[in-house]
Amino acid sequence: MSSPGGGVHQGVLVRLRALEPIDLRAVANRPGDHSSLVLLLDGITDPQNVGAVLRTAVAVGVDAVVMPRRRGALLTPGVHRASAGMSFLAPVAAPQNLAQAVASLKEAGYWVVAADAGEGSESATAFDWPKKTALVLGSEGEGVSHLLLRESDFRVALPMDPRIESLNVGVACGALCYLWRRQWPFADSVR
Repeated sequence: MSSPGGGVHQGVLVRLRALEPIDLRAVANRPGDHSSLVLLLDGITDPQNVGAVLRTAVAVGVDAVVMPRRRGALLTPGVHRASAGMSFLAPVAAPQNLAQAVASLKEAGYWVVAADAGEGSESATAFDWPKKTALVLGSEGEGVSHLLLRESDFRVALPMDPRIESLNVGVACGALCYLWRRQWPFADSVR
């Protein structure tokens, strides 16, 4: 059997509709006093990294993963594969740009936390994570953009051996999300 588009397959062909992005404003303005974590992906282009972030997002129970329409990976077959299919369950928002998303989240009471190992960063393991956190993750090469660093309320870094400059963004995302979740546990009904 030949493969449509020449891709690798396992004898199965599925036709899917495009995934509709979620409404970030609706998520951010959800009524009630609840904890909430939103991830903003700034310039992450590697499908493997985006897939790992989406898989972590589902596992941790984030409310939204903000993937801008430009300057980042799209939901491609490579992302779906890397996420082990969790990209179909992840709550993905696709605003025009991240600055607008940050402004909407701040209006809704979120604190913006940038993952950044630069000067002035706090240790993520000792950080008092806000109940409503918008966590900005940058690419390995460029990090979080200057614009989003300026818009951030806090900067956090994972402590690590000085011989290591940074972690893969998928690994860093997992560690940071679980540090937030440790402070803001799942409700009893979620396991």
